[in-house]
Amino acid sequence: MASSHPATIKNHVEDELKKIRVKILDAKLPVWLDSSLMLTQGLDERLDNNYWSASYYSALKTLKALQDRDVVEVKRFSELHSIRITGAAPTEDGDVPLIEGTNIRPNVVYPLFEKFTSVSGDEGQPDNNVVTENDILVTKDGMPAAYCYISKILIDVLRDEFNHEKVACSSHVYRIKLKEEYSEYAPYIVQVMNSRLGQALTRRFISGSVTPTIRSEDIDNVLVPLPKQEIDAILKKAKQQIEALQSHVMEIMKNVRPSNDLTKVIYDLASLSEPSIPNLPVNWSGGGRRDLHGYYKD
Repeated sequence: MASSHPATIKNHVEDELKKIRVKILDAKLPVWLDSSLMLTQGLDERLDNNYWSASYYSALKTLKALQDRDVVEVKRFSELHSIRITGAAPTEDGDVPLIEGTNIRPNVVYPLFEKFTSVSGDEGQPDNNVVTENDILVTKDGMPAAYCYISKILIDVLRDEFNHEKVACSSHVYRIKLKEEYSEYAPYIVQVMNSRLGQALTRRFISGSVTPTIRSEDIDNVLVPLPKQEIDAILKKAKQQIEALQSHVMEIMKNVRPSNDLTKVIYDLASLSEPSIPNLPVNWSGGGRRDLHGYYKD
């Protein structure tokens, strides 16, 4: 388990609270704070990292309380990861599906792929855009700050049932690989960062009036609370929960199976074998293979 002596831990929470105090002294008082740093009723909910949102201030106070009770230690993402990159762009003749923002929901991946890419690299030098077990993916723009976990269940089902040997993340998604000493924390981190607390800590960094975006340097500055008590039990529960959820999603993705089972009953009544229907035309809008039924993979 990763651990640090409390005396050696940089107090990121206090640093962030200090920044708020300095900002208030140096600039016009935000509408949601009074002179004693207490929250007021005029809460500012804008997604703009030039402002300190009320939710972020509350989240910092919560982290401080947890930290003071020695329940968590707080790290910045930059201290936890070994890789943090955006993924690949789609290619016309690509055969590796891309996980885009539309495929990501809190905690899980919905593998109904529309765009594909080509990957480089050999066995000795794998392509960094290809996702692997225990990766964390975070949506970068459009609907930023959704975290999902790449589980063994997802990798195995995509290979065995969807015939995808590799899957990559798109240029609108961050792929984060944790350092070895933190790798087992991935399911926990994803779930905590999708909680109200984690979203308050993350959304403080979202900006952009036309396309909301979270920049790479801002992802690195997001605060992450890691457990200091009952670590084994918490990490075990986190992995069980997220794998059960991803398994459920994979079953949902088979939602056309009843339709084909029903038509098979009709064929049987007519003593006809199931017809061989060639590849169906798909909607190529936006350069993707848009097929809500998932027949593109057959």
